[in-house]
Amino acid sequence: MPIFVINVPTQQSNLNQKKSFENVTKTGVGEGYAINSKILPLLVIGMTIIVLDKSTKQKAVGVLKSLIETDQKTNNGISRYNIEINCLKEVEYTVDDEKIRLNRNGITVI
Repeated sequence: MPIFVINVPTQQSNLNQKKSFENVTKTGVGEGYAINSKILPLLVIGMTIIVLDKSTKQKAVGVLKSLIETDQKTNNGISRYNIEINCLKEVEYTVDDEKIRLNRNGITVI
């Protein structure tokens, strides 16, 4: 089954007051992720989700609970979603995690 990956970079959370890795792992919510029309159909409630902070080499794994569309869009018109995650727990960041290629919005499906 495919795995949904989201990145929570420390630099972005510090600059733009976005959710930090610590807040996402505590609350189980990743706020304001732009999910394009190619990725959205691949996302299934109950699939595995990986939360990464590649800059600090942190990783957590959980289960996709829901995607809640917000009223915000990117400048290109891509809808933003709050991503709710169940059973989220921190795990070891590995060399393979460094190889994960994210799209420009900080997400991918592998």
